[in-house]
Amino acid sequence: MPPAQMAPAPDNGLLLPDADLQVARVRGMDADFTFDADSVNTSKLPLRKVHFHLVLDDAKITIAPLAFTLPEGQFTGSVSLNARPAVPVTDIDMQLQNLDLTQFKPQSSATPPLSGDLVGRIKLHGEGSSVHKAAADANGDMTFVVSHGEMRAAFAELTGINVASGLGLLLAKKDENTQIRCAVANFHADDGDLKATTLIVDTSQVLITGGGTLDLKSEGLDMSLRGQPKGIRLVRLRSPIKIHGTLSHPEIGLQTGTLVGQAGGAIALGTLLTPVAALLAFVDPGLAKNADCAGLIGQVEQGKDLPPH
Repeated sequence: MPPAQMAPAPDNGLLLPDADLQVARVRGMDADFTFDADSVNTSKLPLRKVHFHLVLDDAKITIAPLAFTLPEGQFTGSVSLNARPAVPVTDIDMQLQNLDLTQFKPQSSATPPLSGDLVGRIKLHGEGSSVHKAAADANGDMTFVVSHGEMRAAFAELTGINVASGLGLLLAKKDENTQIRCAVANFHADDGDLKATTLIVDTSQVLITGGGTLDLKSEGLDMSLRGQPKGIRLVRLRSPIKIHGTLSHPEIGLQTGTLVGQAGGAIALGTLLTPVAALLAFVDPGLAKNADCAGLIGQVEQGKDLPPH
C-alpha cells in the first residue's frame, strides 16, 4: 500500500512524542484490525515494513505482534496500553535486530568509525497519557549487545575530539582498526531514571567500562566512559569520556580535572549488578554461545583486566 501520512507533532525539544492519548475515544469503542504498510512517513521517524495486529477491548489496546523497520534497525515485539485506570498504563516488550553501526558517520569522513550489528531488548512498564509521560514513569530494563565489530581511526572524527586517545585505543593511522570482541550495555529504569548497571566494551587492546544515567523526564544524559589497557603497561591515566546533553542533542567530550581512577561514573567488572550472562540471555539466549561474548563472561567471572577503582 502507499506510504501512510501522520500529522507532524509540535517540536518541544523532546525526542519521545508527548501527544496525549485521546482516552475518551479509546474508552468508547472496541476494535480488531491488522495493519500493513510498505512505509509510514512521520516528521521524526520514517518507518518501513510496518505490520501489527491491534485489538481494542474495553479500553485496553493490545498490539501483538508489532513489527517495523527504522533506518537504525528492525523492531519486533508487543505493546499494551490499558486506559481503564484514571492514568493509562503502558507495557512494552520490544526487540531490536540488525542495527548496522556503519550508518553512523560524521559528514567530514567517508569512513564509518564503527562497524558491527547491534541487537537489544527493551522491556518497560510505565503510567502516562503519552509516550514521553509513560517513559518518564518507566520501570524495567533496556539491554544492547554488539557481539562482533570494529572501531576505526575515524572514531575520533565522530565527536570532533580525540576519543580514541582518551580511551587508549591506540588508533593512529586511517586504516588502523581495533576489534570489538563483545559490547554489553544494560540500563535499569526506576521511575523514569535510567541507570547504566552494566556498560562494557571488550576490544582487542582495551577494556572500556562506563556508567551514568539517562533521565527520561528531561531526556538528559550524564554518562562517562573510560579505557583500561590490557596487560601490564606503563601508561598515564587518561581523562574519561563524558556524554551529556539530551537524547535529541547529545554532546561528547573529554572530562577534565578528573583522573580515570577517580571517575565515579565508571563501573568495575567486580561490581556489576547483573551478570553478563543473564543480560545476554535477556536479549537472545544464543548470544552466550558466541565465542567473543563467552570470553567476556569469563573475564567478568574471573575478575581479569579490571579497571582501577
